[in-house]
Amino acid sequence: MSRPGWLEVEFAGQRSGGNHTDRRDNLPYLLKLALSENWRVLLSGDTQARLTPDVGTRLAGIGDTTATSKYRLPWDVERTAFGAEASVKLPTSKTGLGSGARDPSLKGIYSVDLDRDFHLNADLAGTRLGKVDPGQGRTQLAWATAVSNPLGDAWRVVVDLSGRWQRGAD
Repeated sequence: MSRPGWLEVEFAGQRSGGNHTDRRDNLPYLLKLALSENWRVLLSGDTQARLTPDVGTRLAGIGDTTATSKYRLPWDVERTAFGAEASVKLPTSKTGLGSGARDPSLKGIYSVDLDRDFHLNADLAGTRLGKVDPGQGRTQLAWATAVSNPLGDAWRVVVDLSGRWQRGAD
C-alpha cells in the first residue's frame, strides 16, 4: 500500500482476442495517489489502444479513462482488510475503441495475508453500463481473485483469475 503523499505509476501491455476473432492490443496505465492511510484516488486508462477486427478496418488511439476513489475500512483483525471503491469510466477514446458512454461502478474488496509470503485479494463489482447492445442488460457483475508471492526483494509473482457476467452478453 502506498504511503500518503506518494504517487505510484504502473504500465503494462495487454492483448485479447485473435485466432479468427477481433484482437485488441493496449498499453494500460494506472496512477495511484494515497491521500491518507485509508483513502486513495486512482486514474487509469489506455495510453494506446489498437483494435484489429478479423474483418474490417483497424482502429488506434487512446482508450477510455477511469477515475476511482478507494477507501480502506478501519478493521482491527490482523492481516485482513476490507475496502470499497466508487469509479466512473469516462468515454475519452475514439469512436470504436470504447463504449462511448459513462459507466459508474461500485466494488467491494477483501484482502488477507495467508502467511508470511502469500497474499490473497478478492473483489466483487457491479457496473451500470451507459450503452449496451439490444437484448443486453445494463448491469455487469465482475469478480477477480489474485494470489501473490514475493520473489526476492524486488519482484512478485501474481496469479490473477477474473470473470464477468452480463445478461444477454457472451
